[in-house]
Amino acid sequence: MVEAKLDPLQLSLLLPDGQRLSSPLAQLALRNAGFDGAQLEISWTQDGARYALLIDDSALIEKLRAQAPPALQPALTAVFAQRRRARLHRGLGLSAVAIWIGLPLIALLLLFLAARPLAGWIAGFVPLKQEQQLGEMVFRSQAAQLKMIEGTAANAALEQIGARLTQGSRYTYRWHIARNAQLNAFAIPGGHIVVYSGLIEAADDATELAGVLAHEVEHVELRHSLKAMMQQAGLRLAIAAVIGDFGIASEAAGRLSGLQFSRDSEREADTQGLQRLIASGIDPQGMLRLFAKLDTQTQGVAPPAWLNSHPATPQRITGLRQAIERSGARPAQPLSIAWTAVKQSLGE
Repeated sequence: MVEAKLDPLQLSLLLPDGQRLSSPLAQLALRNAGFDGAQLEISWTQDGARYALLIDDSALIEKLRAQAPPALQPALTAVFAQRRRARLHRGLGLSAVAIWIGLPLIALLLLFLAARPLAGWIAGFVPLKQEQQLGEMVFRSQAAQLKMIEGTAANAALEQIGARLTQGSRYTYRWHIARNAQLNAFAIPGGHIVVYSGLIEAADDATELAGVLAHEVEHVELRHSLKAMMQQAGLRLAIAAVIGDFGIASEAAGRLSGLQFSRDSEREADTQGLQRLIASGIDPQGMLRLFAKLDTQTQGVAPPAWLNSHPATPQRITGLRQAIERSGARPAQPLSIAWTAVKQSLGE
C-alpha cells in the first residue's frame, strides 16, 4: 500500500519497500484516466524516471479537489473542466447513437400508425382508369363467390333506376343482382353495384330500391369504396393502384370483402344520395320508407347485412327526414316499373 502526503510545497510518497519519492507541486502533471475518465493520474519525473500515482477512489478525488494546496488548484481546475467536457461529449455521442437507432424505429412506428389514413389519402391520386381496372378485379373476385342473377325483370329494373341516378357521371356503372336472402348491397370502386335479391324483395316499390342505389352510388362517386379498400389493404395496394402495378393490386384485391365505411362516410352518402334522388326526379320518401321499415323490422334482433354496415339508427332517419323537409316539395317523375313482376322474376 502506498502512503501519500500532500503539503503546500510537495507530494511525498512512501512505497511498500520503504523507498521514498517526492516532487514539488509545480512539477506535477494531472490528467483524467481510466476507461470512463473517472480516475485521476498524478505523474512526475524524478532522477530521470517517470512516476505516476493513480487515484480511483471518487471520494478521495473530491476531497483532493476541495482541500488541495493553492499551487495545485489550477491543474485540478483544468482536469475537472476536461472531465465535464468529456461527459458532455459522451452524452451527445450516446444521444446521437440513440437517435440513429431510434429514428428508423420511430419512423416505422409512425408509418404503421398512419398506414390506414395515409392509404386512404393516396386513394385520391389513383387515376379513374386504374380505379376502374381495380374495380374489375375486385368484382371478378366477388362474383366468383356469389350466385349471380341475369336477364330478369329485376335486372332490367336495376338498369333503369341506375341509369337515371347516374346520368352525367364520370363513371360507367354496372348493375348486378346476387341471389342471397340477406338484405344487402355494396359498391365496388369504379362503378360496380351489387344488390342482393333479399333487399329487392324487401322493397315495396322501385323508389325504395332507388334510395339504396343512390346511397351506394355516392360511395363510388365520393370514392368511399376506394378509400375503404386502400385502408383495409394498406399502403402496398394504394401505391400499386397509383402506379398501375395491377399484378400486386390483383393479388390484394382478391382478398377484400365487406368494406366498412366510417360514420362520416355513411352520413355523407345519405345526404348526397338524397340530393341525387331529388335531382333525378325520384321521390326521396322511398329512401326514408325503406330505412324506417328495416329499422322497425329489426328491433330486438340482429340487423340484416345492409343495416349492419349501413346502420339505420333513429337519429339517421331523423336526419334524412329533416333533409327532405328542407329540400322543399319538388315534382317527382314516377318510375315506370311493374314492381310485382320484378319480384316474381327473382323466383327461386
